[in-house]
Amino acid sequence: ARADAATTNIGGLVAGAVVTATSTMNGTVEAYIGANAANNATNVKTDIDVNDGAVRVEADAAMRSVAIVDGGGFVSLGVTVAVMLPTANLGGAYVRDGVNMQAGKLDVIAGFDDKDRVSMSAEARTDVTALTLGVAITVLKAAANVTGTVEAFVGAASGRTRGGDPAAVADISGQTDVRAMSDIDAVADTDGAGVAGLATVSIMEPKAVAGGRTRAYAGDGLDLNTDTLKLDADSNAFADASLTAVSVAGLGAGNGLFPIARVDSITETYVGEVAESARLTLADIEVRNGGARGAIDMDARSTTLAQSIANGGALAGAIAVNILNPKAELVGATRVYVGPRTDVFAGSILGDAVEVAAQAIATANGATGSFGVTVASFKSDATASRRTDAFDGASSFVDLGTGGALTLNALTDLDPPM
Repeated sequence: ARADAATTNIGGLVAGAVVTATSTMNGTVEAYIGANAANNATNVKTDIDVNDGAVRVEADAAMRSVAIVDGGGFVSLGVTVAVMLPTANLGGAYVRDGVNMQAGKLDVIAGFDDKDRVSMSAEARTDVTALTLGVAITVLKAAANVTGTVEAFVGAASGRTRGGDPAAVADISGQTDVRAMSDIDAVADTDGAGVAGLATVSIMEPKAVAGGRTRAYAGDGLDLNTDTLKLDADSNAFADASLTAVSVAGLGAGNGLFPIARVDSITETYVGEVAESARLTLADIEVRNGGARGAIDMDARSTTLAQSIANGGALAGAIAVNILNPKAELVGATRVYVGPRTDVFAGSILGDAVEVAAQAIATANGATGSFGVTVASFKSDATASRRTDAFDGASSFVDLGTGGALTLNALTDLDPPM
């Protein structure tokens, strides 16, 4: 999806103008067996028998949303260029509760591999090449926001209770792989080539937010006979906000320059209920291996970068810039867990949550001043408060038999440094 708005040489004592470009990409891409995720499974058996063959359920997509405001030049009063809000959303791959299956291997995948992930991106740009002769721009904004869920699961969808034929069993002689892989990018940029001749810009604020959720899980009602249930979620999230080519001269004024980059995505693998669940009944998960108990292996990995850059060129001639403050923020989480109010029957559970790299970078570059220039506040803020969690949820019951092990690990890699 793409939206463009172009303005060139607005003049003649303009009293007020708003130029807006909004681009929204909303879509659902799904591949599934059994009931749709939006519904509870009914007591009707879905039966698939490929003997020792493989069953593969795969969803993949690349979604991009772009919004651009391009102003060739502003040469009068009261012009406002504001607000761009692109978003992107996606669905996933799943095999629901109540599906009866006989196979040698089961793959449920959203995104193929590290080179072919589900891609969601939002890009917002505001470009004003010149402001002169008393132009007033109250707010110059570019906002890019990525939300949505990339998921792969077996059993009931998150937030739904088990259903379907209670006698249904997914009988997989080999391994069951459930994998979700995403690439999330949000880019916001405001460019101003020059501000001169009593021109004022109250706020320049590009804001990029890379959010959403990437998850692989085993939901309520899963009755699985398999060697190993492998749950794998892997996400790359990047937020970039930048101010470029700021040149202010001749009694102009820029009151606030605020590029903000924020990563608040969640990457997770779990069995049973999602961590935020408020349900009161127990979710039920059973993983067997013939007459023995099966293994559950969970991995959640994230690579995150929030980058905010203010590139200031030259400030001259009685200029007042009150604040120059790029901000970069890392929040959200990478986590593996047994969900709250979940009853699990298996032989072992191994879970690893790894923040492969986490960086928050805020940079203010190249500001020079002369002839009465005043910069009241000049600072860069980089905040890293992202969580890496591994836990057994409240009111859960884990039955691993004699000698079974529950091992949950959390690791944040600080190289390269935040």
